[in-house]
Amino acid sequence: LLMGKTSEAGSAIAQDLANTPEPQRGQAIADLLPLAAQASDAAATLSMMRTALAGQRQFAQTDVVLGLLRARAGDQKGGFADALHALTLNPGLAPAAALLIQLYTVNPQAADGAMQKFSAAQPKDSGLRLAWAQAALAQQRDGIALNALEKLVVDAPDLAPAWLILGSLQTEFGQPARAVVSLQTYLRLARAQAEPPVLTPAYIALAEASRKLGDLDQANRWLDQIEPDASNHLAVLSNRAAILVQQGKVNDALKLAETLPDATEAQRKDRLLARAQVLREAGRFDASYKLLQSGLKQTPNDVDLLYEASMMADKSGHIKDMLQMLRKAIALDPESQPAYNALGYTLADRGEQLPEARKLVARALELSPGNPFVLDSMGWVEHKMGHNDQALDLLQQAYDARPDPEIGAHLGEVLWQLGQRDRARAIWHEAIERAPHDTVVQAVLRKYGVTF
Repeated sequence: LLMGKTSEAGSAIAQDLANTPEPQRGQAIADLLPLAAQASDAAATLSMMRTALAGQRQFAQTDVVLGLLRARAGDQKGGFADALHALTLNPGLAPAAALLIQLYTVNPQAADGAMQKFSAAQPKDSGLRLAWAQAALAQQRDGIALNALEKLVVDAPDLAPAWLILGSLQTEFGQPARAVVSLQTYLRLARAQAEPPVLTPAYIALAEASRKLGDLDQANRWLDQIEPDASNHLAVLSNRAAILVQQGKVNDALKLAETLPDATEAQRKDRLLARAQVLREAGRFDASYKLLQSGLKQTPNDVDLLYEASMMADKSGHIKDMLQMLRKAIALDPESQPAYNALGYTLADRGEQLPEARKLVARALELSPGNPFVLDSMGWVEHKMGHNDQALDLLQQAYDARPDPEIGAHLGEVLWQLGQRDRARAIWHEAIERAPHDTVVQAVLRKYGVTF
């Protein structure tokens, strides 16, 4: 097969499998996976394997071999379907789970369901379970990742990377005290390993957790543990600036951000964004917007700056500017998922150009399948078009993947309008507890006269 003689290889494979006792045949098929992974002509090999394995479709391993080849030949959806079918036949089949994770973006919701069953069937396969959590994180499905990691560290308490990611997520989800425990567990495990430990991400995450707990002195002490170098300088400085903002020392935070180097265009951009972030965290949205506008005068076609400026234009009430910048960002970068999503959501929220809004958000969903923020936008489009049943399904998917307070605000509003007011109140209560100062959550509570 590796020599390109697919016809002879196919006959040999079929004969070999026919001579293999049925109890061992599944493993014999699985042994073909390295050949499928290395075949120089995936399409030709797929055609051959379909013939050679025609009588072996009862084995889940057959789906994995064919699925891998389909994916390598460019048919990712087909490869995903084969991996999913393999896990239907055998929920604990590791090669099928590995292929499913590799193709996770084809259908994250279906992948999550299959991986939940795989985790129950193979609780000791910590590597694939961690890979699933990381795949979910890559699509911003942080709620899925959090749940997966909470179970993983019970079954694999010595798996250091899981504790690091878990701790960061716990801070994000308003559990900073639990985050500190998880991150300190990571430090203990990492220091005990033979390899030099990677500690900087944990110290930064611990500083953020301490900030959320209001212990700003401890946050600075965690940052003091970091050996400064070029790779972490920006992250450390940004965290120290955030501490200063929390202390009310906004001017000091700005001065700190201004100490960043500005010798290159990339450094100047980092410096500008750091200063804009300080102003944003201080609630000075108009000043942040004006600062980003000054940067755009120097580099008017920088898509990152256009997007960041559009967000501050929104916060400071310059909606027309926001829409123009998002359209320009899309024109410059047709793959800019955040710009498509933000533009589509904003049009829908304003009740304007709803068919265009739907097309924009649909494009964002193509670029980032299963992304809960994009699912939220699509749900909001459907709601604004009067399709509340469809909106409820999309918003529930989004909230299940990431229980973000603003997604909860939207989900609760649709539930309320569908007459499910107890569920709406429960969702809103979760949202306001997690983000008591969120303006979107506060606005929906005022709109419906709900208090807690």
